[in-house]
Amino acid sequence: MKRTLLFSLMACLFYVVMGSSSYAANLKVENRDQAVQLVKQKYSGKVLNVQSSSQQHTPTYVVKLLSNKGVVFYLQVNAVNGRVSKK
Repeated sequence: MKRTLLFSLMACLFYVVMGSSSYAANLKVENRDQAVQLVKQKYSGKVLNVQSSSQQHTPTYVVKLLSNKGVVFYLQVNAVNGRVSKK
């Protein structure tokens, strides 16, 4: 009984660790600098702040941007596919 429970716990732990590491290996955006690069390719302005986040279990970066016209707005960078969208 104890041996079966221990094996089950070890199998679950292995699945969680291996599943999360393979997921991380498939990210197109791996850090804040890459998120800022993608934003600057699409929008001009000054980056005020970058935060890592999660939207519906998807890793994202939220970038606060000051446009050249003086407007502050937020952009979301999907770390899995690299898509940049207004928040």
